[in-house]
Amino acid sequence: GGTWREAAAAVAAAALDPALPALEAAQAAGARTLAWLPHGPLHAVPLEALPWGDGLVIDRLPVFSAPSLTALALTYGHAAQPRGARLLAVADALGDLPGARAEITRLKARYPRPDVLLGAQAGRAATRQAWAAADVLHFAVHGVRPDAHTSAFLQLRDGALRAHDIATADLGHAQLAVLSVC
Repeated sequence: GGTWREAAAAVAAAALDPALPALEAAQAAGARTLAWLPHGPLHAVPLEALPWGDGLVIDRLPVFSAPSLTALALTYGHAAQPRGARLLAVADALGDLPGARAEITRLKARYPRPDVLLGAQAGRAATRQAWAAADVLHFAVHGVRPDAHTSAFLQLRDGALRAHDIATADLGHAQLAVLSVC
């Protein structure tokens, strides 16, 4: 039973509470960032976004995630982009992220059939319609977190798109979603 928030808090507590003395000692010695290298089903867990204590993990501890060596070996054991892979890139929804446009320009050159939604095209309905045909979803937009008690979201042209929306949507045959946000 319980809510997803309780389950997420339990994962954070299980992962971090036993290591808290070591984390505090590392911070006292000058370490500033925790490296999260998940294994198995934890690859799908964004540790920094989990509830922990009175806020989120990221509120207490800067975190960066990296795949484990096992995940990298599995990834590079296959072609990075299968022949004919279809990219859906959604970028610069508000028109103020020139770096996101440059990122998408470089990215779409790697795919034979890129589908790109930029600026005014980068709305929720167009994005949801296009992602069913994509193998890879790449969002290069603003990431917004209004306060410590509100979930972060991607800012599209006409509103919010939450990670939960992506995770629970029927994405057709998409195998990867990249959230590249500020």
